[in-house]
Amino acid sequence: MRLRGIVSYYAVFSMAAASLAAAEEPTAKPPAEKPAATSPELLDLLQKWEAASHQGEVVEIQFERYVYDHTFFTERRGIGRLVVQQPNQGLLELKPMPIQSEETSTGKDPNGLPYDLRPTSPMLWYWDGKHLNQIDTKEKSYKRIAIPETNPATSDELRTGFASWTDHLQINSKPHYLFHMVAHIKAEQLLKNYDWFRGKKNSNGFRLVARPKKEGLRQEFKQIDLLIDEESLQTYATRIEHTGGRAQTVSVIKDMKTDPAQIGDWRPKLSGYKLVGNPGTE
Repeated sequence: MRLRGIVSYYAVFSMAAASLAAAEEPTAKPPAEKPAATSPELLDLLQKWEAASHQGEVVEIQFERYVYDHTFFTERRGIGRLVVQQPNQGLLELKPMPIQSEETSTGKDPNGLPYDLRPTSPMLWYWDGKHLNQIDTKEKSYKRIAIPETNPATSDELRTGFASWTDHLQINSKPHYLFHMVAHIKAEQLLKNYDWFRGKKNSNGFRLVARPKKEGLRQEFKQIDLLIDEESLQTYATRIEHTGGRAQTVSVIKDMKTDPAQIGDWRPKLSGYKLVGNPGTE
């Protein structure tokens, strides 16, 4: 499922990566005792967003990721692929984005100079329902972390929450920050976990802002900004403002596949790879 014209590199990057990196506050802040999610208009929008999102067994999301470090004034760029197959299997792969010599960062330091622009470090995670596997393709090795058999408690917790078995995954790669706001959207669960606000309309659609209610989520990030296409109601960019305000992660959705035949056999082959460390080690 290709996201119409907005997926062209320059249009999406200039609008999503640059504007989201310096995203403004929502246009209106409701009183603390009455979160924005109580608005009938916003409730209707969240339900339509859920209805338009992919709810099938498997989805592959291809994206670009821009991580801004406001302490060391760096921007790291990567190209990623996320595959999630219900109920609890998936793959997260992140590769360095090629950077041309004339390119400069969209981030600016206090003196107005561009951030130091660097490619991201490669990353490959595979979870098979029983283990999380951290794979080093260069060294031909992998580490394995056991997933507790008692979790997740429910399928909704797996799809849209942060089940306890994903603790290691959250710390290391955080794919659900992208996935649960892009596919398998469950409005009821998201209303439990976040307060919602409408942001300003833009040329390609509109912006939603999610602020976590739960302490565990607030320790990880302050808010998530989402750019949603007005016609298809597909999420095409996300921005995470991490707790403390010293880092931001912008992800731009380039393509989404929902046909298992097109996705193919996405599971990595670990034959010939060496298992290192003990289960549970980093």
